[in-house]
Amino acid sequence: MQNINKIELKNLFVSDKNNLLLSNINLNFHEGELVGIIGKSGAGKTTILKTIISFDNIKSGEILFNGSTVKAKKDMKNFRNNISYISQFPNLVNDISVLDNINRLCEFRTNWFKRIFWNPKTNETKKLIDILRKFGLENKIFEKTDKLSGGEKQRLLIAIEFFNDKAIIFADEPTSNLDVLNSEKIMRQFKEMSKNKLIVINIHDLNLATKFCDKLICLENGTVKKIIHKEDFIKGNLNEFFD
Repeated sequence: MQNINKIELKNLFVSDKNNLLLSNINLNFHEGELVGIIGKSGAGKTTILKTIISFDNIKSGEILFNGSTVKAKKDMKNFRNNISYISQFPNLVNDISVLDNINRLCEFRTNWFKRIFWNPKTNETKKLIDILRKFGLENKIFEKTDKLSGGEKQRLLIAIEFFNDKAIIFADEPTSNLDVLNSEKIMRQFKEMSKNKLIVINIHDLNLATKFCDKLICLENGTVKKIIHKEDFIKGNLNEFFD
């Protein structure tokens, strides 16, 4: 039987200097569901994702991956190698081509030299073209990145992480720079990929959250106020967690 990836946060407290950022967080994330984290600005959405990836500022509690506590540096490295993180601020170099940015970020994320030589006959290039097509970027591959709009840059960043094909994807407000049509397209891609990946998204749009997510974690002032599954979504009960 295939193992299903699972992350658990147990009694997690996170603070920066004298500021308590997260208080007594107990959460489970597992492969096969698209999880949305919602809450007003400053509620702790980004802090949760960054804490899981970096382990910074943890004062007490633990993070478990597939049932084992992540403690030693070796454990952390193995854990992080399974994760893609999509920031709401595209980490792209503007004065190089889209393809060069793909190469740069693939090298950085995977920690080994993975340069894509453009040959449409190779499986790697075919895979890249297919992913870029899903994001409407297949004709942009040789363009300078500074020619892309803000929305195209955000879609490119997401496409790169889909190409990296990690088992776990964390996305911080991935639709924040996109119009309604492209936001829906992106969320459909996340939904499809969540069938065999562990995907957690910080999301600011109530309609997208309730339409695509299987579970919503509702944060307020660094604490989990509610965990609501899809069958219990009622939009009127969620408005308090949006700005």
